[in-house]
This record gives sequence, structure tokens and C-alpha cells, in this order.
Amino acid sequence: MTTDEKREQRAMLLLEFQEAEENLAHLREKVNRYSAPIGEVEKWLHDAEIMLPSYDPEAAKRDANIRANIGLYQKTLNFEEILTLMNEIRDAKKLVSSLSTRKANLGLK
Repeated sequence: MTTDEKREQRAMLLLEFQEAEENLAHLREKVNRYSAPIGEVEKWLHDAEIMLPSYDPEAAKRDANIRANIGLYQKTLNFEEILTLMNEIRDAKKLVSSLSTRKANLGLK
């Protein structure tokens, strides 16, 4: 293998690694967008368990918000979409790990 071929191989590996890390970062951001509404629904359920929303202004506000945006919460709580996202994250992490190992084998940081 020539020096140019080796350089090209390293450059392609570094580019692939960078793209894989960027993809993982985007997936993590997507998780954050799913997590916030799910957390609100969890609080909403606990509100109903503890007291009526009319006794707690924060609970009343949460109740009104969730009821007004029910479509958003239904979409967010779509288990098939969440499962797909989790599978994408698992695969992205495996790819980053594999590329990291390949980088280390070539002596790259």
C-alpha cells in the first residue's frame, strides 16, 4: 500500500468516525425532544395520584397544557417510534465503537 493510499484510508476513517459521532449527537437530541413530554406526562399522572390539579397551580397548568396539546403527547408516546429511535441509537453506538477501535488500530486519536 502506498503512502497516498494509507493517507486516504486514514482520512476516510476519520471522516466516517466524525459523521457517525454527529449522527449519534442528532439521535441524542431527538431523545431529549421525546423525553421532555414523557416527563410531563409522568408528572401529570403523579398529580392525579396525589391531588386534584385545582389545589396545585403547577399541576393545573400541566393538566391544561397536556390536554391542549394532546396530539403532541400522543405522537411522543408512540412506542413504535421510541423503539425505532432506541434501535437507531444502539446501532449508532456500535458503529462509533467499531470506528473508534479501527482508529486506535491505526494509531489515530
